[in-house]
Amino acid sequence: MKLFASVIALSVAMGGAVAATTTSGRIVPDGKRGYNVTFETPDVEKRGWYMTGRLELSFLNWENKYTVPQEYVLDSDGGSDSYSFQQVFGGGISFGKRFQYFWRADVEGGYIGSFSDKDAGYEFQLSAAYLTANIYRDFIGGFYLGAGLGGAMITTTLDSEAFVDYGNHEKQSLGVMGALMLGYSAELSEDIALDIRYRLAALTGGTHTRTVQVPGATYDFETKIGFIMDNSLSLGLRYQF
Repeated sequence: MKLFASVIALSVAMGGAVAATTTSGRIVPDGKRGYNVTFETPDVEKRGWYMTGRLELSFLNWENKYTVPQEYVLDSDGGSDSYSFQQVFGGGISFGKRFQYFWRADVEGGYIGSFSDKDAGYEFQLSAAYLTANIYRDFIGGFYLGAGLGGAMITTTLDSEAFVDYGNHEKQSLGVMGALMLGYSAELSEDIALDIRYRLAALTGGTHTRTVQVPGATYDFETKIGFIMDNSLSLGLRYQF
């Protein structure tokens, strides 16, 4: 009779557990004419889809070179400006999936904030929007490494009343962007994780040409944007589902 009651109790326990979850489990005799039932539940963080939003502080390094036609000036080399660790604020959002326990991949879109510089009557501004495909390798303890490759839209403005297209002075060029990442994530809840990331990114620049008009002459003024290095620190929240 006791054995029959144990079987009934085991059946009820198994039925209730199966109704609550569809995961697999193990049934092991406990040595006292009963059974221990263990159910294995999936690790949601390690296997599911996720979305991350982050705020970012970037330190930009690059060089601008300026060129004008030689027939209008004594020296066609219009000079250059070098910028080192210029601080800008930006952000981004990514959507991805974990495809193995320690590996995940996502697509990230973001904006590297606008930098502004005034000199000799000109005001120069630079910003960049980007889209990259990233892959990450997670390690025990919350640390991770990653790499990304994609494209960036470099936008510059150069204000001066000498430009014929003054008021419509925004120029854009498409470049390649590559990145290496080092980060740390910590669970805040079952579905949300804090994400801290350092990224070293490289962006190819471009040549932006504007038409200048001065008394007796109209010519093109070229701004060649050099290789842009972006050292950034970001803080984000990752929602896992």
